[in-house]
Parts: sequence; structure tokens; C-alpha cells
Amino acid sequence: SRASGFIKVAAIAAFYGRSVEADMLTAVMVLPDLVYKFLSEGLVSGAAVPIFVRNKDDKCSLQLSFWSIFWITLIVGAGLSIFLALGTNAICTLLMPEIDVAFEPVLRKMWLILIPYLTLGLLSGVQTSLLNSRMSFAKPAFGALLVNLSIIVGTFIAAGDSIIIIAIAN
Repeated sequence: SRASGFIKVAAIAAFYGRSVEADMLTAVMVLPDLVYKFLSEGLVSGAAVPIFVRNKDDKCSLQLSFWSIFWITLIVGAGLSIFLALGTNAICTLLMPEIDVAFEPVLRKMWLILIPYLTLGLLSGVQTSLLNSRMSFAKPAFGALLVNLSIIVGTFIAAGDSIIIIAIAN
């Protein structure tokens, strides 16, 4: 996934260079990526893996643990997404305080498109934790590869046009 991450950055740079569109994409991706890494790869994984390992021999307990964590994570993720959606204007102003007025609607639209990424990322963290507790490490890495590939494909489809396509691809 590191190689695909590099290709993703290179494709965006090749098509958008140092432009307002590239800045907007970077700005709207920073917060979801940070929240995903902190919550999904850190908090959810750190809490869920030990629970799944402890219950790995009892299928009923493992299923109960998985679905309990899944639903709690879904509720927290949905709540966070609603909070971030309600704060769209303030967040976009903080992300890009000096953006040209003509680009503000595009920035807000990209932000709103990317908000579900948080909830889906948190849920993938629960699934990744279950796979990691079963000593399966390749499948979770494949998920990051798919995210990067979708952004790369979106970048090539957009080919320097509307940056919204890349946000949708994410």
C-alpha cells in the first residue's frame, strides 16, 4: 500500500500540480485520514484485537464481541459524521481560510462527500482487528491498496478536470 500511496500522490501531482484543486483535495483529506489512523488503526484496533484474541476459541463469544464492537463503532462513527457535516462551513474555513470564494462550494461538496469515509474507515478497523487477531495480515493491507487504487483511478478519470471525481472515488 505504500507503493500505491506514492503512485496516488504522483498522479494527483501530475494532473493538478500546485493548484487550488490539489490544495482542496489535500485539505479535505487531512482530517479524515488523521481520524482514521487515530481511531481505526489505533483506538479500535488496540481495544478490539485483545478482545477477539481472548474469545477466538469460543465462536459465540467471538461473534457477540465482534457485533457489539461493530455496532458501537457504527454509532460513534455516524455521530462523528453528523457532527462534522453540521460543522462543514466552519471546518472548511479552518482547512482553507484564504480560499477564493468561487472555490468554496466545491470545497464544501468535497468535504461532505468524504465524511462517510470516516464511518466506513472505523468499521473497516473493526474487521481488520478481527483478521489481525486471526493472524491474517495480508487481507487488511489489501483494503488500503483498494482505497489508493480507487483514488488513482478517480484521478485518471478526472484527468485535470473536476476534483470532485477523486473525492467520490475515495
